[in-house]
Amino acid sequence: MGYKIKELHYKDVPEKEQESMILKDWEVFIIHTVTPAVEAIAAAAGVKSAMIWQQFGGEIGMLREFIAQNETREEVLERFNRNFLLLSESISPELFHRNRNPFKHTIRYTDNPYQAGEQLALRSSCCLYYCRENGEKCYVCPRLKEEEREEKRMKILATL
Repeated sequence: MGYKIKELHYKDVPEKEQESMILKDWEVFIIHTVTPAVEAIAAAAGVKSAMIWQQFGGEIGMLREFIAQNETREEVLERFNRNFLLLSESISPELFHRNRNPFKHTIRYTDNPYQAGEQLALRSSCCLYYCRENGEKCYVCPRLKEEEREEKRMKILATL
């Protein structure tokens, strides 16, 4: 299952009303779209929705890092980070039917075997790709033991 964004809709928001309007829009979106979608996907897969929600923290963390590394306009970075804090700190966990907001996550890191001296964010939860036929755990899988990660690192370095 997947999705495709066909078009973007936006509206201009007066500066002084920005925070409250964004928060209200997100709450409506989470209540009527995101939470029902996550729960429907979990039900169809026969798993608990927590397995899906747990992945949100790591994914948004990786997105934040990507934007920080690739966006040069300071005002865009500030707006993104301000809105991220709204999402992670101001949205009630009850809207996600959770005890904790899934976007509130502390990122852990590991060495990047592809770029010496750089770090990669570990996922917040396993994507279970290794359960597929011929699947294996990702280098950034939180279930990977350090010795297994080191083996993967050596294999990656051997191919570079």
